[in-house]
Amino acid sequence: MLDPKELPLRDIHLPSPVGWWPLAPGWWVLLAAALLLVLGSLGISWYLQRTRIRRAARAELTQIKIRYAAEGDQTETIRTISMWCRRVALAQGSSPDAVGEAWLSELDRLAGGQFFSAGAGRCLREAPYRAAPSFDAQELFSGLAHWIEKLPPPANRVRRV
Repeated sequence: MLDPKELPLRDIHLPSPVGWWPLAPGWWVLLAAALLLVLGSLGISWYLQRTRIRRAARAELTQIKIRYAAEGDQTETIRTISMWCRRVALAQGSSPDAVGEAWLSELDRLAGGQFFSAGAGRCLREAPYRAAPSFDAQELFSGLAHWIEKLPPPANRVRRV
């Protein structure tokens, strides 16, 4: 019999340890999903930030319409609409000092068009200050809804008071 020490055998060699690179396909899928999740949440956050003024203005206009339909008080409605327009304009970065024709022009400038200076929105110049205002509510509400949709996103700037 042969002596095991005389046999030409080599010792057992272990394979080298598995490295972390290149990644297995499952890790690539996980990294891509995480990247998509982060980018998607940033995109949604960016969109919601850019449309928050428009969404808030739309909701408040709906409340004004509902209140007008329930009560029918033109005096209170036109005053509320006037204050609402002022708040929306200020949120868009408009000048707080504009009054009269300059204010109507500023509202037109915000979204383009001439709804306030030459359309149904012109009633906002004097009607809020009259005891018995007269205006076409349906035309005013539809024009204001269209105006909201045309508002540009607010500029990313810091306003100083």
